[in-house]
Amino acid sequence: MALDPESQRLLDLMAAANRPAWNSLSPQAARDLYLSLRPGAQGPRPAEVKVVDRTIPGPAGELPVRLYRPASAPADATLPALVHAHGGGWV
Repeated sequence: MALDPESQRLLDLMAAANRPAWNSLSPQAARDLYLSLRPGAQGPRPAEVKVVDRTIPGPAGELPVRLYRPASAPADATLPALVHAHGGGWV
């Protein structure tokens, strides 16, 4: 099975950066490396996508959420949804 082109792009950027392997770094060093690579990996945001940062109530306070919507969709349009819960730290 072929790797998603965007995932391959990230792996290529990481290899070209000639950085140490993630598993050889401390958690803080891995975070610092990730943040240093992000700007080049993200690229420009398509104009047809509207991004809204909000918060929702959680059991211990407000939780940040980010919404991505087609810029052309009416604000009250019912659209399909994808919920992404980033892995890591599930302890």
